[in-house]
Amino acid sequence: MLSDGYTQDQLPQYLKDAGTVADKLFQTTPFKEYKAFFNVYAISVPSPESGADHPGTATDVTEPASPVQDVQNIFGSTFDYFNIHRLLVAKNSAAIFSTLAASFPGYDQSLVIVNSAEYGGSGGTFPTTSTHPSSAEVAIHELGHSFSFLADEYWAGDFYAGERANMTATTDTAKVKWKNWLNTQNVGIYPYGSSGLQAQWHKPVNGLCKMEYLGRPFCPVCREAIINRIYQLASPIADYAPKSATLVSEKQPMPFSVALVTPSPNTLSVQWTLNGKVIAQDQTSISLSPAQLDKPDNVLSATITDNTSLSRSYRPASGYVFFRTWTIKQQVTPVEEPVTSPFRFEVYPNPAQDILYGQFYSPTAGETLHVSLLDLKGSLLKTQSFPLHQGAQTLSFPVHDLPPGTYVLQLRYRDWRQGMVFLGCRGM
Repeated sequence: MLSDGYTQDQLPQYLKDAGTVADKLFQTTPFKEYKAFFNVYAISVPSPESGADHPGTATDVTEPASPVQDVQNIFGSTFDYFNIHRLLVAKNSAAIFSTLAASFPGYDQSLVIVNSAEYGGSGGTFPTTSTHPSSAEVAIHELGHSFSFLADEYWAGDFYAGERANMTATTDTAKVKWKNWLNTQNVGIYPYGSSGLQAQWHKPVNGLCKMEYLGRPFCPVCREAIINRIYQLASPIADYAPKSATLVSEKQPMPFSVALVTPSPNTLSVQWTLNGKVIAQDQTSISLSPAQLDKPDNVLSATITDNTSLSRSYRPASGYVFFRTWTIKQQVTPVEEPVTSPFRFEVYPNPAQDILYGQFYSPTAGETLHVSLLDLKGSLLKTQSFPLHQGAQTLSFPVHDLPPGTYVLQLRYRDWRQGMVFLGCRGM
């Protein structure tokens, strides 16, 4: 929220006015139910003078409907815009953009509160309201336009006719965009008027929505559009752990969790699946045991679904659905060397950055030791053969070209096999 027409001394009153609007907004469905998804900030910007312009140029009233005045305010807020007395617009969009960029560039929606007791407001890029007793209702109505792209459900003029979530030229009950709401909660297909262009455009309810009359609730179709917009901007998954999307299995249980932003009442459900099978429900944290990881690449998903009854045209499917997915790669267990093995083989350093060394004792000479390098998926990356001599010896295996990760070194000599796990750390 931004202040206009408040002098430096009046900024404490602006904070109270902003709080009044915010309180009223979050008492209104569906903003009330989804309050936790919002952060509200009041940006205090002083103006040289108090109030808003009244040019006295409106043609819809007998002027002067209020005292004509030219006020030096910071955002250029004025009544009588487009010759409509109650149309209050903050004209200095460059100053608004600049203030937002300097104060809170990550905003999703702005609202300008103008220090004038006159009734008025507007929608558009920067919705605006005054401090009239109906200002909070005006602000919520205008946010319906600016935040959720809703149409007025009164006829605002031919210029404003167009397809919106709550406005359509379609009368086919099988195709109208709010078909899922028809014949419930007074939803139908109502023409804006009986003649001309008004008769060709339709709304979901008649006289029962805040987009037509202040003091009314939002109709079911508008509520749904607002929730759609909320979920376009915000996910109910506020945080999760682990942060990495790809993990290597551990010998002990592995914890996973999601932190959720919840509607009130909470209409979210949580389902955990491992490799496509449901393993837990309605929990925000689980623990996976090594025994549950039975594939080389195991896929764990947390699916969060909002099953709210305030919407019937869900995105993308049955409910508003959000995912967090992890891939857990199965740890490759080294093949243990039998006690009777003729080799005693060790690798170093581990992790290895440029060269991996193998140190071992061979009881024979004239044979060949075959070494293969694999990734955790079992893909062969390189091979190398080493002639053996009797006694202690050291071999070197270049690993400088490997990206950071976990690898397996497989050794083969006649019928003897051994696997060694090591970490490649180039560039880590």
